[in-house]
Amino acid sequence: DKSLDKAISLLRKKMAKEGIFVEMKRRSHFVKPSEIYRLKKKEQIRRHQLKNKKK
Repeated sequence: DKSLDKAISLLRKKMAKEGIFVEMKRRSHFVKPSEIYRLKKKEQIRRHQLKNKKK
């Protein structure tokens, strides 16, 4: 019983580390290429602002 819970917990941690949950969420519906481009650009701007804020 405990070993099963521990195995499930370990599997979830590994899947989260590899980004499988994010990938599943991303593939759950179709996203237009223009939307992907817009989201990537928005993320780049956010990262740039965070990086400059630390300085």
